[in-house]
Amino acid sequence: MNALAPTVSRRSALGALAVVTAMAATAHAVPDASSPWPMAMRRFEQARAAETAFDIRVWMPAYEACEMDECPIPDDVDAELTRLTDLRCLAEDALIATAAPNLPAAIWKIEYARDRWADCDDWPQSWWQHVMMDLTRLAASAGGC
Repeated sequence: MNALAPTVSRRSALGALAVVTAMAATAHAVPDASSPWPMAMRRFEQARAAETAFDIRVWMPAYEACEMDECPIPDDVDAELTRLTDLRCLAEDALIATAAPNLPAAIWKIEYARDRWADCDDWPQSWWQHVMMDLTRLAASAGGC
């Protein structure tokens, strides 16, 4: 046995595990379904699903058919995808502006923003502000900053 190695009793290890488990459970607690975050997430997921479904079922086949015939995509098809994309963007911005109820939700915002804006130099400043407000608020509620 290494004389410099710390000795950890089974009791202290189990105590530490209980604390970590309690912290994880708190961090992953799901807020009430009627609270702002789940409602904003639901609206975003519905808007994204509608946009994706239309893109796959209607716009992409129209694009592929027109590409072969060298014709434009029908205006109504293009207009509907634009409308659905605009709705998704509004729901997306509203979700980012909604206060994250816990650290996993703030992390979700960061991961989503990194993916969403991967082809750009940076995220929109408003997105950064909302994420930083979340992190600052969550750190303060945990006894930090």
